Amino acid sequence: MNDLKRRDFLKTAGLGSAAALGAGIFPADIQAEVDAMDPLIINKIETVTFKKGHWSWVRLHTNQGVMGLGETYPLTNAQNGAVKDLARVVIGKDARNIERIWRDLYGRASYNVTGGAEMRAISAINIAQYDLLGKALGVPIYRLLGGKARDKIKVYNTTFGIHDGTKQLYNEQDIEKVCKFLYDRGVKAMKIWPYDPTARRNTESYISPSELDKNLDWVRRIRNTLGDEMEICVEFHCHWNLPCALRIAKSLEPYNIMWIEDILLPDNAQAYAVLSSETSIPCTVSERLATRFQFRELLESNAVDIAMYDTTWCGGITSAKKISDYADTYYVPTAPHTYGGPILWYSSMHVSAALTNLWIMESGYNFYNDLYPEYLNYVHVPVDGFVEPPEGPGLGMDVKPEIYTNGEATVETVAEI
Repeated sequence: MNDLKRRDFLKTAGLGSAAALGAGIFPADIQAEVDAMDPLIINKIETVTFKKGHWSWVRLHTNQGVMGLGETYPLTNAQNGAVKDLARVVIGKDARNIERIWRDLYGRASYNVTGGAEMRAISAINIAQYDLLGKALGVPIYRLLGGKARDKIKVYNTTFGIHDGTKQLYNEQDIEKVCKFLYDRGVKAMKIWPYDPTARRNTESYISPSELDKNLDWVRRIRNTLGDEMEICVEFHCHWNLPCALRIAKSLEPYNIMWIEDILLPDNAQAYAVLSSETSIPCTVSERLATRFQFRELLESNAVDIAMYDTTWCGGITSAKKISDYADTYYVPTAPHTYGGPILWYSSMHVSAALTNLWIMESGYNFYNDLYPEYLNYVHVPVDGFVEPPEGPGLGMDVKPEIYTNGEATVETVAEI
């Protein structure tokens, strides 16, 4: 390939930027401290499975006595098996070498067709590396990512019913009470999915004009309750084909929707490019994608307006930051997905705090208010619609030690030297 053709290829493939190439994992001052440390050799790897939580944890132990926690969800048997398989890549390695270990894990997983349980396992291991390195340095993870780009993070609430302290409020019958409940707590954006029953009933292949009108009911009720004071995100769980997606998007346009999310499966950038060009509503895609490699075609095709990923699915903190930085070269903001366990919540706060192109971050009132306190002594919660990133070392989580002794957690050693 001659030099001119090579430069053209790099330009059109989006490979000419530092973000795309992944240059510079740590800021210079942090890198100097990392280099001055004694090696952090990973000498034991454990998986932790819970009776109640729908997530599993990975614990990385080191020769210096520092332990890091990572997490992924929800298919614990599959992902724990993947951790066991990938442990051979990690055991005995220096945990400081985050970039090298990530690439070696990704290369090993590619033999099994990269994705699924292997990618979830990589994500958990990567988060645990950041946690233990932050603990060893005595700094929060966001410092390892370049420091704070913001002091507080705007959140929306994924609304799968809310317990208001006296009873459970459900979306369909209680949507007015739900949106008022959130608004009174400063949360001014919420996500709903009213179209899913229609998709299941029609085998995801057709939606009639009368069904379109009926599915607008939740949206109208929110607008009638709070007007434009409440932002509305509509989630579709990838149920629809392109003609249905176009019809749905057109019907939603008069309601000033913040985004339509995963209305198509995320594996066809051209289809999303058509949808994005035909609607004024921003298209958000997709927590189902992992690594910057899978986001590349969507971004190059102008097929995505907001890039969404899950740090415990996309390849961990390393991958989340690279996806965000790559999206930023297209002036595309990012919106992390957080509807999992407490480590997902905390790792997402650290990533979000370090991003200059953050749009908004997901939250789940029932999770941080009701479920996470069963595992943590203190939980970072939003105040007036914003959450501040943790300041403790690593993830900054204070895990209750009794979860390991009260029968809730099962710990298995998968590798040790």
